[in-house]
Amino acid sequence: DSRVTVIHNSENQGAGRSRNIGIKCAKAPIICVMDDDDVAPPDRAEVTLRWFEENPESELVQFPYIRIGYFGEHLKQFHGSQFDEKAFKENGTPNYFSNPTVAFKTASGIAMGGYPPETKEMTDDIQFLKNWVESGRKVDFDNRAFANLHRVMPSSIMQKQRGWRAEWVTGAAR
Repeated sequence: DSRVTVIHNSENQGAGRSRNIGIKCAKAPIICVMDDDDVAPPDRAEVTLRWFEENPESELVQFPYIRIGYFGEHLKQFHGSQFDEKAFKENGTPNYFSNPTVAFKTASGIAMGGYPPETKEMTDDIQFLKNWVESGRKVDFDNRAFANLHRVMPSSIMQKQRGWRAEWVTGAAR
């Protein structure tokens, strides 16, 4: 597909820096974030573009997701409306924020500085959300359609920071 450009870094840049390279290379006005271990439904781009057409003032939207285990089994559904901005501002608790379900206006992402590099304390996506909220930008939600199946892998950055739970891979669909 000529609309897709694959970018290969000569060495591992980390998630935050790699996302920023993608943002800077983007030709489209909307960025849909996607991690390599997640699965997007076929209509994700259509649903996302429709959201921004219906909500032109929106800069960032999060959609619901389904956490899936190592073998693809559905484990739990999460809805973005459960995000508690006040609690997040007070203590950094993300409350069901999932970066691979996020889409934002390219210009807004660039204006706020993109993704920071990961730290031992916080993943790049949670720091991105923190910077977004602290800059006064709104986090919108659309709970009509699932944006993706968010796979939980034992080797992910998030799991290295937050710990691995065996129940995430012991679903019935194995």
